Amino acid sequence: MRASVLVALSGLAACGRGNFDAITDGGLGSETGENGDGGSATCTPTTEVCNGVDDNCDGEIDEGCPCTAFDVNVPAPVMNDCPGFVWTGSGFFVVYYDGTNRSIQHFSAIGAAGALHSLGSATTTSLPVGHDSLAWSGTRLAAGTTTNTAVSINFFDENLVPLGSPTVLPTPGYGAHIVWTGDRFGVVWASSPLNQLYLVELDGNGVPLGPEIPLPPTNVDIGVITATPTGYLIPYRDGSTPHLLVWERATGVTADLLPDLAPQGAYIATAAGAGGYVVFEAGVPVGTSKLQMLDASGQLVGSSIATPTLGMAPSYTAIVATPTDFRLIGNAGSGTQTIYEAGLDATGAITSAPTSVLVLSNVNGYSAHSAVSASGRHAFVLAYGDVSSKLRLIQRCE
Repeated sequence: MRASVLVALSGLAACGRGNFDAITDGGLGSETGENGDGGSATCTPTTEVCNGVDDNCDGEIDEGCPCTAFDVNVPAPVMNDCPGFVWTGSGFFVVYYDGTNRSIQHFSAIGAAGALHSLGSATTTSLPVGHDSLAWSGTRLAAGTTTNTAVSINFFDENLVPLGSPTVLPTPGYGAHIVWTGDRFGVVWASSPLNQLYLVELDGNGVPLGPEIPLPPTNVDIGVITATPTGYLIPYRDGSTPHLLVWERATGVTADLLPDLAPQGAYIATAAGAGGYVVFEAGVPVGTSKLQMLDASGQLVGSSIATPTLGMAPSYTAIVATPTDFRLIGNAGSGTQTIYEAGLDATGAITSAPTSVLVLSNVNGYSAHSAVSASGRHAFVLAYGDVSSKLRLIQRCE
């Protein structure tokens, strides 16, 4: 199975972000990713190298590449609570808001901080606070920036050197979320004002493959995107109602599912892999969070699962797919200072009970927001606060 990056989406003005599966963020049998994973129906086998994509088309990313566990602070003076990141095969890119600018920072595969690039002032040229999205194609990094007047996709090489001019999309909007499918980028965003979702596909160089596509929902609160072998899953909120669009490249929208998720949910995350998909929504108040499993074709599997039954009740969390299961990473409820990790199979059954990942001290709030996996590793970004707000990047080897 492939490595997976999670897709996170915000409801009710919380985090809206998009990350995708490095395993097959396109869905099962493909590769996708906020982390350079695909979800593509086309894959030509080549020799597997450490580059963040599935070169040999076997459903795994970067198998055989070395892994060193680490836990490092991201040196941001201030941060927003919805950072994003992606795995490239040789390291990570993390995008975050530092109080003034939105920046992208490179970290090596062992957690050493590297190049830093500013996307500009958050009030003029970059993503609104809480909406960070990156995608990696194997050779270039895509980062979305939005203002009330423009949605732009910026491209960089592995050294954060800009590659040409940004791709500017026709309809201005908010919260651009990006995924790499294996042969193209998929981008979804909400118009400004928030009343319509749009989708566009770009080739590997950022050139539109067709016109932008208006999607059925209106009155949306931001959508995100996860690739499948033949299209995308696009979760979003319409007021207080959760939706999950199934979009097929050949036919357009084929279904609008209504998962039974948390009331007044403030955060939604999705991941692809392990024989299906999972959608998580954090509830308000804390303790009402739910999971919904989907099969490989994107259809709902059984009823929703209340996360307190897993010993966890996070308000924000990260989900990632490993070759054998899904991992849910979060806290055990409001006021607790321990981060737990639990495993679930494609039906939602517990494969590993919640175990402590780390314990923080002097913390006034924290959450796991973004996760990525490749063969033999998974990693996540943790946003937390003590005297000041901070970010941590943590990698675990399997």
